[in-house]
Amino acid sequence: MLHPVLLDVLASGDASAERLRPYVDQRGPVVDGVLKLQRMQAKGMLGRSNPVADAVRPAVAKLIGRTPIGVKITNRIAYGRAPVAVRTDLFQ
Repeated sequence: MLHPVLLDVLASGDASAERLRPYVDQRGPVVDGVLKLQRMQAKGMLGRSNPVADAVRPAVAKLIGRTPIGVKITNRIAYGRAPVAVRTDLFQ
């Protein structure tokens, strides 16, 4: 989580890359996964396979996007496996 790292940075007065490294180490793999999924999605949606698939693909994507599984897929592509959580207990 970013909040504890930021609290540490604020308390120390040191906003160096080294001080922020724990958050980068934690989120880096998640970000890498998001980028991988986005590249796969772009290749699948923009790649040319055949005229029938090219015509059907946008309609199927639109239909799936309106279902609960479509929402899950969209969230996974946007946020990864571990969405950022906000610790409201630290807002004091």
